[in-house]
Amino acid sequence: MSKFSIPYLYNPGVLVGRISPFVNEIVKKTVKSSDTKTERYNSRLVSSIKETYRTPHIPELWKYIDDMFLVWKREFCVDVPSHKIFDVWTNHMRKHEFNPMHDHNGAVASFVLWVQIPFKSENEKKYPNYDPSVNECSSGTFQFLYPTMTGNLRSHVIHNDTSDEGVVLMFPANMKHCVYPFHSSDDERISVAGNIVADDPIKRD
Repeated sequence: MSKFSIPYLYNPGVLVGRISPFVNEIVKKTVKSSDTKTERYNSRLVSSIKETYRTPHIPELWKYIDDMFLVWKREFCVDVPSHKIFDVWTNHMRKHEFNPMHDHNGAVASFVLWVQIPFKSENEKKYPNYDPSVNECSSGTFQFLYPTMTGNLRSHVIHNDTSDEGVVLMFPANMKHCVYPFHSSDDERISVAGNIVADDPIKRD
């Protein structure tokens, strides 16, 4: 019998889901419509993306995100009695554009939905300047950066491609993340991102 045991300390993490192809098509059709590209969101973000717009209310997506948040807060023991979806935007990322390391401080949780990814990860690795020994995190990838209990920084890299269309990530809003540029397609990479905030009023003495 082992003389040791490991206490697993509380740490809110990442929850992964996938909306149905039917709902993803609704989202894609909505955000690609010129009628919804009315309110630019660039001034609210740190991204180097030319086309970013506020996302209109999409009932099917909002319902999914609400349900996902209930699971996220239960699985990671986050005490939020009531909540609301706040700030949702769509990124229309083109070749060579990127989103630098940042977080969404001030919210409880954030989410990203990959609506359209126009490339295969193996094609990104054919980019002339790609070197797997130094570029493992680049060429179309999504990356989390987070501290360990000892204060060291670790990264988690997600090699996105067309197979990830419809995938949703939910994570702590103050968790650092970034998106590296892609090079192998002239089409746009579309993602919908947003925040969830506590909806209960702050009580003051």
